[in-house]
Amino acid sequence: NSETDSLVINGNMPRMRYMGYRIVNGKINVETREDLLAYDIVIEDVESPQIQLFHTELTGEIKDNNISYNLR
Repeated sequence: NSETDSLVINGNMPRMRYMGYRIVNGKINVETREDLLAYDIVIEDVESPQIQLFHTELTGEIKDNNISYNLR
C-alpha cells in the first residue's frame, strides 16, 4: 500500500560478477510517489561472453500491477 507507506532504496554496485556477467558501476534508486513505485537503474558497463553494453539505463514505474519501462 504505497498511499500510506513509503519505500526508498538507494544502492551502488561498484563491481559485481554473476553467472559470467561482469557489472561495473551500477546504481539503483527506488521510491514511492503518490500511488506508484518509481525506479531508476543505471549501469556503466556490462560484459559477458555474448554481449557488451555501455551506459545502460532502465527507468520506469509500477502502478496497479502494471510495469512501464524505458530502456536506453
